[in-house]
Amino acid sequence: MTSPFKLLKSTHLGVVLTFDVYGSKLPPDATPEQRVIATVGYLGASYDVPSLVDKLLHQLSSKQTIVVNVYDTTNASAHITMYGTDVVDTSLLHVSGLDFGDPLRKHELHCKFKQMAPFPWTAFNASVGVFVIPCFLGIYFMQQ
Repeated sequence: MTSPFKLLKSTHLGVVLTFDVYGSKLPPDATPEQRVIATVGYLGASYDVPSLVDKLLHQLSSKQTIVVNVYDTTNASAHITMYGTDVVDTSLLHVSGLDFGDPLRKHELHCKFKQMAPFPWTAFNASVGVFVIPCFLGIYFMQQ
């Protein structure tokens, strides 16, 4: 995988993934030398990172808005923002590593809800009811 770069005729960042194409007689436990000899070509594809992330967020959409940033953190002192904004609000932030299959590059996904979740009144009222109703029943039957 390449490092992120600006796509032509776009303001988006993209990456190129390349895969080796081997001949059909390559054993599953082939050595690196056997793989080099068996290589018949390469298959490459460029990916528009923001479009991929937007599609993922659309699949995960719920009642709350999720703010997502994707960073190339290969160079720890100067990370590259691949998707999202550079707003540094770390409240309720969840950071996970991303593996795009390239062992030489490191990526991180930073997710957070745009707003705090509302208080779960239904769960609260149900738990209070489960406690209070047996108490009332106990008091009622103890007086008889």
